[in-house]
Amino acid sequence: MPFPPLPDAHGIAVLFLVVGALILFTREEVPLETSSLGVLAALLLGFELFPYVSDGKQLHAIDFFSGFGHEALIAVCALMIAGQGLVRTGALEPLGRSLAKLWSISPSLSLLLAA
Repeated sequence: MPFPPLPDAHGIAVLFLVVGALILFTREEVPLETSSLGVLAALLLGFELFPYVSDGKQLHAIDFFSGFGHEALIAVCALMIAGQGLVRTGALEPLGRSLAKLWSISPSLSLLLAA
């Protein structure tokens, strides 16, 4: 069974960028938003300075970022924002305390209500 072809320079650069992003995401001193913006800026600069050529067509950074407007991605991001808002405001704390009290009385009923 033959091996798959090795990635080109763009693929290797993106792999290094992913490793760098994962390292940045684990650092507490760098906010997640800042490291995410840095990764997007690195992608933008990298693909504008060194465009990717596929099947004779030159792809620029704008072609890669056009996928960020997809409805499913926007819906998932909106759900993440709403969830983070619920966590930061503590809106679910009273419900969590009620379920914890109910758990000591009836775990199965508490599990049913949580679902």
